[in-house]
Amino acid sequence: MPATSAGPVLVLEGALAPPGAAVVAGGEVVTFREAARDRRRRGDLFVAARSALAEAGVEPREIAGIVAGVGPGSMTGLRVALGLAAGLGLAREDLPAAGVDGPRILAEAAGLSLPARVGIPWGRLRVLLAEATEDGPRAAPGDLVPVADLGKRRDLSRRAIAVPAGAEELPWPAGVRPVPARVPPAVALARLVAGGAVSLRGGARLAPLYLVPPDAVLPERRGRLPAGHRFVELGPADLAEVAALEETVFRDPWTPGMIESELAGGEDRVRPGIRDEGGRLVAWGFGRIGVDALEILVVGVVPAARGRGLGRAIVREMLRRARAAGLARADLEVRVSNRPAILLYASEGFVPVGRRPRYYRDGEDALLMSLVLRR
Repeated sequence: MPATSAGPVLVLEGALAPPGAAVVAGGEVVTFREAARDRRRRGDLFVAARSALAEAGVEPREIAGIVAGVGPGSMTGLRVALGLAAGLGLAREDLPAAGVDGPRILAEAAGLSLPARVGIPWGRLRVLLAEATEDGPRAAPGDLVPVADLGKRRDLSRRAIAVPAGAEELPWPAGVRPVPARVPPAVALARLVAGGAVSLRGGARLAPLYLVPPDAVLPERRGRLPAGHRFVELGPADLAEVAALEETVFRDPWTPGMIESELAGGEDRVRPGIRDEGGRLVAWGFGRIGVDALEILVVGVVPAARGRGLGRAIVREMLRRARAAGLARADLEVRVSNRPAILLYASEGFVPVGRRPRYYRDGEDALLMSLVLRR
């Protein structure tokens, strides 16, 4: 049934920022309340909904329907909005409901007619591209794009693209016209409801919409080197230098024989190094390519060069090579006491997958971590 025909409708939007609630009655948007912007307080969407209803003079029992944005967008905000909608549905089993996808809401907020291209920031590093249509959203080709690669997307040229307020500052390619949202997403959704563009039905179950899988593969990120530093490929000639640094850096260093085996190995070996402006080796890594996986064996940085992102650069270089080889994942072991290394790997997307008791010669356990590179 049309959302405007049976009384006041509560509108909730939590996936797109800023989250908020609105009340629609008599074909008009009666009230709107924005929820707290603090990410840790997305639960204030409940407070916003209660305030919007109170200002409209509507008791919860008088709600004739509920409409919620179903994403994609912030998973926390989406869960809060759909949880609130589900709670109201439990209290009123006959309460009609409807869900509207985020791309359509964003196109409405930016004032673009359908079909319309939209871009939704996905964390700080990526942008989700999609096509908003009346029949539901369609993911765009290469839908999850690293921000660093946006400028390469020539297929976006000569098109308007609806974006949340602030996202127009992203590095869009030349010729793209980013159109920021002119109104909060909840207001845009409420306008769709007020205009009769949303149909409610009894017993509807609102479910989150995923245009990308929740376990989406992280995009490649290149390692950045300080001025004067460069990547090198290590080989047998570097044996003495690497062996000396191993003794300096690790309390359980590899033996010269083990290092020689890696440096002289074949195409299954990955062994990047970083030399500084004086030609000194300041960071290195060893890895092996196995069956559809890269095993990271060693990542070392000399003490005097730490804190400059060299270890991260080595990890990213090894992952770049693994992706180029078409590998599906990267695995590693790290001492459970090596918190800086664990935090580094976690920030690059590695997750704990197991533990090996007394793995190291001194009896310390090893934490097993893994990163999905492709699916």
